[in-house]
Amino acid sequence: MYTFGTSKPLIYEPGTNWNYAHTNYVLLGLALEKIAGMPLDELLHKKVEVPLGLSGTQSSSTPEIPEPVLHAYTGERRNQLGLPATTRFMEDSSFWNPS
Repeated sequence: MYTFGTSKPLIYEPGTNWNYAHTNYVLLGLALEKIAGMPLDELLHKKVEVPLGLSGTQSSSTPEIPEPVLHAYTGERRNQLGLPATTRFMEDSSFWNPS
């Protein structure tokens, strides 16, 4: 049914390296929706936002991050950009698409 976590070939053999992925969060969201019988945004609103009084929290169907934003910086693309380790490099990753 859902092949988004298994439709691509492995990058390396299991146990030899790692990469961060959102796949586990997607699977958790699907499981919670199934268990609760309601969409994840409704479940989070009912069980988390309301009890905690989080009146300024909202769900979004896009990866857009509305202002104000706490900016994040990273140098993780250094190798892909071909920059030597001796070159200082950081870039704003605040608006990178988490998808």
